Amino acid sequence: MGNLRKITIISVLSMLILGIVFSLSLVGCKEEDKRMDSVNDELIPSTVIPAIDTRVPDRTETATFALG
Repeated sequence: MGNLRKITIISVLSMLILGIVFSLSLVGCKEEDKRMDSVNDELIPSTVIPAIDTRVPDRTETATFALG
């Protein structure tokens, strides 16, 4: 009976430790990196939209591809 109790305590403690490790790793994912905004602003020049992107087609056609 004492052996089962030790196994239960060890498994519960290991699950708690895993939960703490995973939750701490997710805390770092929420932080936003401010450096990326400034780098992207410098890399992308401000240009006009090309004429091909401003033209709206008269009729939109779609295609369906079947696999099988």
